[in-house]
Amino acid sequence: FCFFPAAGRRRDAVAVIDAVQCHHPPRGADAPSEMRQVQAWEDHKEDDVYFDQAGVPRDWYWFRQPQVFGGVPAEEDGRRAAVEFAGTTVPVPGSSGVLQLPSAGFGTAFYPEDHLRGTPEEALVCESVDAALRAGVRLFDCANQYTSQRHVGAALERALQTGLVSRDELVVVTKLAQFDSHSEVVEGVQRALGELRLDYVDVLMPHIPCSNEGWRWFEEEVDAGRVRHLGISNYDQLGAQGLPKLKELLLSCRIRPAVHEFELHPLLQNREMVEFCQKEGIQILSYSPLGAPHKVQKYVDGISGLVSAEEAEARRYQLSCLDHPATIALARRRGVSPAQLVLSWHFRKGFVPIPKSWDPVHIKANCPGVLASLVLEPAEMNVLEAMDADVRTILLYKKGTRREL
Repeated sequence: FCFFPAAGRRRDAVAVIDAVQCHHPPRGADAPSEMRQVQAWEDHKEDDVYFDQAGVPRDWYWFRQPQVFGGVPAEEDGRRAAVEFAGTTVPVPGSSGVLQLPSAGFGTAFYPEDHLRGTPEEALVCESVDAALRAGVRLFDCANQYTSQRHVGAALERALQTGLVSRDELVVVTKLAQFDSHSEVVEGVQRALGELRLDYVDVLMPHIPCSNEGWRWFEEEVDAGRVRHLGISNYDQLGAQGLPKLKELLLSCRIRPAVHEFELHPLLQNREMVEFCQKEGIQILSYSPLGAPHKVQKYVDGISGLVSAEEAEARRYQLSCLDHPATIALARRRGVSPAQLVLSWHFRKGFVPIPKSWDPVHIKANCPGVLASLVLEPAEMNVLEAMDADVRTILLYKKGTRREL
């Protein structure tokens, strides 16, 4: 399955259902409990607010009982959630000891379009981090170039002081984007520690691939005790040079990277990089695990006028796994959200997804415990595997908004 033209997406969604032998579930009292919110959407299909132009419900899975999916209630008590989800961790061996990595994390980048929500950045970030902690999330992905990092630090400090979470439970990742000397690396780490209000960070990584000398500066931060583990990010963006550069780093480094963070989702599966990292024992953290659903409309608007309206609408699937007919059909069949379906794909592939949301309802619905309870069938995994189209959403979005198709 690749990209479907807008006029045929209903037909193709039905074809996907037939391909995996999905059938419409019974309605009413005979329906399983997790399907009742789906039926609630079908009962309100005349309301255009909740449907896209093809008549596909865009948020049907949030309409009724949004705190329950697949029979797994979202927990209000963060510590109780942490106990229940304690088994969903990934031990990652490394030169500086074993990193117990939670099986799912939380992204904290605050984008310009997030201001459109009308809530101040500080309040939005703090409330979302608190909601994530109470849902059992323990991995937080930060960076010095994120304006939100200081707000994440404030929320974590409050959680630590109130006993909602202990420091040993947390895995805090941060990244440095620009550094030309060892002193700049030291300053960057100290700035991150100050903003995060922590004594150490669990994982430090360069935001883009760095030189071997730069990596040695990072190693010295581990020696100094300010950093526990090292990671890398975005080596896949080097194209054909990505793997050779990574192999060169592994041959020359003293402390091996424990994790590699890069864009990964069913539309961009990076198979060669994934295979290499798994062979080398480098745990994969997948950012933009759902594609870029928050940028779809802006992208479609940006390419309007360059292509037909139908083609522009069809290209929304290039950015968002949630808009793809395959995920919509499979999610409807399972009575879960498209986001849960895609995140479960990451979980079953052995990746650690880092979704981002400012909505407490979505955060609870996509918590590690829910993902661990959703087991995809082989046929469902095959459908999601077939969606691979080598689409890097960040570059495609930039290209579209610059009107350079």
